[in-house]
Amino acid sequence: SSNTFFIMSITTSTINVRGNLSTSDDIPYTKYFELCSYDNWSLHHYVSLIIDNYKFARKDRTHQVFFMTLESINKNSSISQDIRDIAQNLIKNRKPGTCTYWMRSSRNHASTEMDA
Repeated sequence: SSNTFFIMSITTSTINVRGNLSTSDDIPYTKYFELCSYDNWSLHHYVSLIIDNYKFARKDRTHQVFFMTLESINKNSSISQDIRDIAQNLIKNRKPGTCTYWMRSSRNHASTEMDA
């Protein structure tokens, strides 16, 4: 629909305007869920927008935030059931290696920081 196109163009403009952020902590990972229509959410689209537009974005962190945000949405009873159903479906259909990859990567990163 034209409404979806409008939302997507706003998202792209917002990301491009802020694309030169100086650190990975400045990347607005969760804005995707506010700006994109929930019926268009996908891991591929999310990762593409973040990685392609933010120099310091890390794919493992992008996957982690995507699924953590979906889990949070799914557990929040004040969010409409339609949106929670979409979140639950995306969680249920994630590829098996995606979750373990970012969990392993996060653990390795944490142990490296503790060694420093």
